[in-house]
Amino acid sequence: MKILSVAFVAFGFLSSARPACGQSNGLAAYSEAMPMSSHSGTAEAGSRPRVEARSLTGHWRGQLTIPGNKLNMSLDITQRDGQTTAVLETPAAALNHHRLQFTQRHDTLRFYDPVAQVSFTATQTPDGSQLVGTWQQLVFTQEMTLRYEEPAAAQRTTHTTKWSAGTLENGRPVGTWQYFRPDAKGKPQLTQLYDHSSGQLLFSSTDSLRYNVELTPGQWGTAVLTESPWFIGGTETLTPYISKMQYPAAAQQQRIEGIVTVGFTIDSLGRATDFTVTRHLGHGCDEEALRVARAIPNTWTPARLGTQAVAVKHSVNFNFRLR
Repeated sequence: MKILSVAFVAFGFLSSARPACGQSNGLAAYSEAMPMSSHSGTAEAGSRPRVEARSLTGHWRGQLTIPGNKLNMSLDITQRDGQTTAVLETPAAALNHHRLQFTQRHDTLRFYDPVAQVSFTATQTPDGSQLVGTWQQLVFTQEMTLRYEEPAAAQRTTHTTKWSAGTLENGRPVGTWQYFRPDAKGKPQLTQLYDHSSGQLLFSSTDSLRYNVELTPGQWGTAVLTESPWFIGGTETLTPYISKMQYPAAAQQQRIEGIVTVGFTIDSLGRATDFTVTRHLGHGCDEEALRVARAIPNTWTPARLGTQAVAVKHSVNFNFRLR
């Protein structure tokens, strides 16, 4: 009997929605599918004959028990052309619709985010219907089971707004989507074509801004990019995360208003790191802006200079306004 060990890594799953305190522009980075290793169907000496478990392709759903609460968890897995992609869904948490990387070594499968500190290790039951194992985040450990969910009949609808256009299948984006952002006159300008089914960026525009770019390892300079870093899904996708800011009580009491700027680096793989406040407001606003910035999913496309992906410095403004 062949039992598949499964591991995936993510982060920030305990975040929850909070009241909005203002609107601003925002951040976060990255996903990559890796080829599967082959399975051996031969029996090892002294062991029982192995059988192939069912394909992992499909929707797996479970529930994680955390102190004082239960969190719904699910994993959408697609295996195609020798590659596996997986999307973690945690409604009302920071990693909803977060794409994870995948590797396979012998019978061990691993779904992960390279900057995360969370893991799920499990085995697939003989009938292939469950992934049974343990979720761990730092010192927190909890048993969890994900069950295969039979697919519902696909319901496709067209979704069109001022800043995006594409197809939803059972409420999830599929196929190629167009994303727009305002030009100098405020009119929508096509900036990105992204294939949600394959996780591939098909087109990305640039702007006329000069970015601080890592031209060679450790050497930084300014340049106009061939492709700017871009949050997958654009402003519409990013805004809900930014709106989770919570106005600090100290700032409210003293009626403090203003802008906090958080700077960060988007590396050549599209990962956002090295968050720091570059424009301060104080009274708890700096810390709140940092918290929200770090919780945004790591779904950036990397910047490019010519054909080369490069690390760049980027920033986001958090606007604190009393209502």
